[in-house]
Amino acid sequence: MDASTVLQHAAVALAVASSAWVVLAKQVPGTARRLRAAAALAVLRHSRAPWSRALGRRIAPAAARAGDACGGCDGCGPGDAQR
Repeated sequence: MDASTVLQHAAVALAVASSAWVVLAKQVPGTARRLRAAAALAVLRHSRAPWSRALGRRIAPAAARAGDACGGCDGCGPGDAQR
């Protein structure tokens, strides 16, 4: 294979992987959050390089926040609690 074919296959693989991640995050957000946390923990070890730990902090999911909402989907505000 020549370089252009390899580059084309890499671009297609990247597009498919990113599309699969978006679908996963939309359909099963809990699983996607656990996968992000596992990946972040793998690169956040103290023995890793500083750039690796910075990458781990970047891909780690945001901390869950405690709010006035019911805790379900965070789609409603404090006054719009589900009945």
